[in-house]
Amino acid sequence: AETATPVGDSPVGAGGEGQPMIPETAKPAEISAAMKNPEVQRYLLKDQEAALEKEKEEVRTVLAERHKDVRRQKEEKKRSVRWIPGRATEEQGSLFWEITITLLADVACFYLVFAAKGVFISAVGVVLVAFFTLLLIDSFRTLRDRKRHSAQKRD
Repeated sequence: AETATPVGDSPVGAGGEGQPMIPETAKPAEISAAMKNPEVQRYLLKDQEAALEKEKEEVRTVLAERHKDVRRQKEEKKRSVRWIPGRATEEQGSLFWEITITLLADVACFYLVFAAKGVFISAVGVVLVAFFTLLLIDSFRTLRDRKRHSAQKRD
């Protein structure tokens, strides 16, 4: 009795319904002729489509896991960021409001110095002008350093 091997990756002797069988002792010419059979071609096509769907599902699973890991890392990073007084705007990516408020306070102190009628108020105004000017310089220096750091990060 001659044993037959099903076409495709199926185990020997499985030969289910709609599964063409090729004898194990078949010669290359017989195998070539059997491969031209429309039933064999349909089975091979169906087998390839099933393998392709299986591979697509594996890729989807891997991509979903990676996406989940990236999202989890972003959430952990957000939780790990601590609020530091005076630097909250920096963590948000912009020093615009910090610079604007400091500049307005500095201008108000200049006004205080020139509008004051007493020496004590003028002296307090000069100290505040110096303080807010130094704070403004620090804000600009921080902005410059952050720009330099982000430029180096891109390179």
